[in-house]
Amino acid sequence: MAWTDRYVDASASGGGTGTSPADPWTLGEAISNGTGGMRINIKAGSYSLTGTNTVAPTTSHSSPCYWRGYKTTLGDLDGVLDSSPTDGTDIPFITSSYRLSFSSAFMKLSGLSFSQSSTNSYVVAFYGAMYTIKNTRFRNPNSAITEVLIDAPGRDHHVYTNCEFSMGGTTSVNFVDADIGQTFDSCVFSSDIQQTASQGTAIYNGRSLVFHKCLFKNLGVGIEANTAAAANTNFSVIQCTFDQI
Repeated sequence: MAWTDRYVDASASGGGTGTSPADPWTLGEAISNGTGGMRINIKAGSYSLTGTNTVAPTTSHSSPCYWRGYKTTLGDLDGVLDSSPTDGTDIPFITSSYRLSFSSAFMKLSGLSFSQSSTNSYVVAFYGAMYTIKNTRFRNPNSAITEVLIDAPGRDHHVYTNCEFSMGGTTSVNFVDADIGQTFDSCVFSSDIQQTASQGTAIYNGRSLVFHKCLFKNLGVGIEANTAAAANTNFSVIQCTFDQI
């Protein structure tokens, strides 16, 4: 499809048209003004969101909305990320102090890094279905957290490719409460600190889930398949690695 490109820069002061890198939007303006058919190009830098922020563009299958990170040249983060891009320098780094939610269906995200400064709020919530997410990080760096990394129901038929889910310390919560028809391809689920069996669980339940070449490291539980519940069935685990689980 032909995208309508808009541009976001951490140095933007507000009031720009967003139609060129020379006249960019702030991230807040992108949240307010983004809509289906737009490819919102977010330049590497540090972005801080406070309070509740809801991304709710009008979208459809033929008119998704695309949040696309880039470092210096459009498309330079579209391929597989290097081993350790520096947040804010090599990749857009978006930190929330409370809640960041995506409520529309048909969202695309790539080349982004999301973090949470609070111990009791999720990093992002995906309320809509049919998302394509690649080359993206989700991290809560706090030493103890009480909320999942990816929150909310309605995450049906999402595809995550080359994504990282991590936390800084011990926790008793789940990383992702998976829903229906989700695929995780070449993703990493990890904690900086070795967890016990009663602590972090990477994937908690779900139905018709596929895990391909994923790494689960330093977690209490990698994948919890609750076979006692009829809805939690049909898991495919292919060429995955479980290290210190």
